[in-house]
Amino acid sequence: MMHAIAAHAWHMPVEVIYGIGALERLSDVVAQRPCLLIAHANSEQGNWLATLQEALSTSLIDTVIAPDGLPTVDIATTLCGQVWQALADVSDPVIVAFGGGACLDLAKATAHRPGSGRPEHLMSWLRGETDLPALRPIPLIAIPTTAGTASEVTRWATLWDVRPAVARKLSLESPHGYPEASLVDARVCLTCPTPVTRDSGLDALAHALEAIWNRNATPFTDVLSLAAAQSIIETLPRLLKAPQDLSLRQGMSHAALQAGFAFSHTRTALAHALSYDLTLQHGLPHGLACAVWLPQVWRMAAGKDPTRDALLAQVFGEAGDGDSLLDRWLSDLGVNCDAYSAASAENKDRIESALHHPRGKNFIGANP
Repeated sequence: MMHAIAAHAWHMPVEVIYGIGALERLSDVVAQRPCLLIAHANSEQGNWLATLQEALSTSLIDTVIAPDGLPTVDIATTLCGQVWQALADVSDPVIVAFGGGACLDLAKATAHRPGSGRPEHLMSWLRGETDLPALRPIPLIAIPTTAGTASEVTRWATLWDVRPAVARKLSLESPHGYPEASLVDARVCLTCPTPVTRDSGLDALAHALEAIWNRNATPFTDVLSLAAAQSIIETLPRLLKAPQDLSLRQGMSHAALQAGFAFSHTRTALAHALSYDLTLQHGLPHGLACAVWLPQVWRMAAGKDPTRDALLAQVFGEAGDGDSLLDRWLSDLGVNCDAYSAASAENKDRIESALHHPRGKNFIGANP
């Protein structure tokens, strides 16, 4: 007899084209619309920038290079000004973004063009100072060059406000944050540096686990998040030893996409809420800043919900405590969790604060 399942919503407006050769569909997706290309700073590696420009051909109006590093409000302000000026007199344009999570998140900001065309009006809303202005949004086509953030299938973008007195992580969230389409082709990840490959993979694992120990989990997200976590546990260590193995790159891209589908519906949870200070105060890459908290949050999740416990028990597929196995797995990748998340009075206060953060409240161990 089939057990009754509570009603859940599922919404994924992004057309996702994935697999080897997906990039060849770019011109079909653009469909001769005038477009502007935003590419990450190292996009010339592997000749990808020239390949994209050739594929876009006469549709391409301009190419803007997004800088490396933390995607800050100041960088987003400058980039928005460049893009909106280039498209000021263009009818029905589209933006093509080629890069990792930081580049895609910056591109999402440019997709939120206010009617005034003034970047400060968007940033004022992002900082919570004003209401969202009336927009003339620009459709976005995302091409991720890392396997991790899944920005290509979510409606969120992360920007960092690094003013000394108010340094904080800001989340841009609106229906216009969803790309119109995403092309996920693992070939473009072959030039991804090893540290970025590791840290973006850790981000994908965090997304998968955070979707499991989440108040908003559903039967669909459970299937996706468990499959993603198992695949990442198996694939990432092998990929770091053989970064030119295209089949392993494809496996990570597929797992990151699964995790993205899952957390696009659950949102993230406690490990992410705990990570933000490590990025701001210690400069840790986002995926690493999340990963150092995962074993401790796993221990906190244990015993809170038998369904969640059963799923977590399957992640490593062997007898033993999952949190200890995860700690050992991370250590083998050079991640020292105790350096940042060891028990201390300061971290107890940090955890307590994070449990009241909007992301922390999604954790099954937080008070409703």
